[in-house]
Amino acid sequence: MILGPQPVELILRNTCPHPLNPTIEHVPGATPALPLSIVVTSFGNPSKPVSEVGVPMPAGTWRQDLPPLEAGAAVATPFEVRLSEMLQPQQASLLKITTDLGTEAWVPVRGFRDDLEN
Repeated sequence: MILGPQPVELILRNTCPHPLNPTIEHVPGATPALPLSIVVTSFGNPSKPVSEVGVPMPAGTWRQDLPPLEAGAAVATPFEVRLSEMLQPQQASLLKITTDLGTEAWVPVRGFRDDLEN
């Protein structure tokens, strides 16, 4: 997954015939961790009734449980990189997706900040 100035959705789909509980874990690499936010939809602000807001995740390792997924259901989790916190032109991390059934998948995530290029 490549992140730049716009959010990118990670879509998890349950193709099993039974419900499962997914979890996303951020696993930083040897370089500085990629500063990620999960984008949520906010409702009720009088000046902007519906807006997208990035919720900053911790700089290092973190874990986020997602809502249970029924058979055939999917969940989209939008991520954005906090470009202002990147220290290098490119930084990378891994997202480890697990379920309560023991499934494990790894998603490489890379962020680019063009204004730091030499």
